[in-house]
Amino acid sequence: MAKKRKDQLGFMGLVSTILKNRSQQKSMMKARNVKGIEPEPEPKVKRPKETRSTEEIRAGVDATRTTLVETVARIRYDLDVPARAKDLRDRIAARVPAEYKGEPAATVIAGLIFAAGTGIIAGLAALRGSRPR
Repeated sequence: MAKKRKDQLGFMGLVSTILKNRSQQKSMMKARNVKGIEPEPEPKVKRPKETRSTEEIRAGVDATRTTLVETVARIRYDLDVPARAKDLRDRIAARVPAEYKGEPAATVIAGLIFAAGTGIIAGLAALRGSRPR
């Protein structure tokens, strides 16, 4: 086990040092109050004078309210999973060509598989024909 250097504190030593310093600060504050020395008051921050007109303030409040309403609506939509699923379904349905609408899903899927298979076979045939023998 390695020796601890004198300038290193363990966890308990660190905690006791912090507590000792804190109690010293409290006792110093009490001593100041006993002697009649009040702690320095914090300087008061002066607010800038309002230069906007009533209409400008109302317009700012209305703009902030509109932004807040839009933000709440976006959050409500993000948390509403069924509504988001319906919107996704509608977007996908809008991409499907009109000629496929009303067709049974199995027919459309079979056609897509056939087209993909034909493309793969044609690509393999093209690769086979382009090889040097």
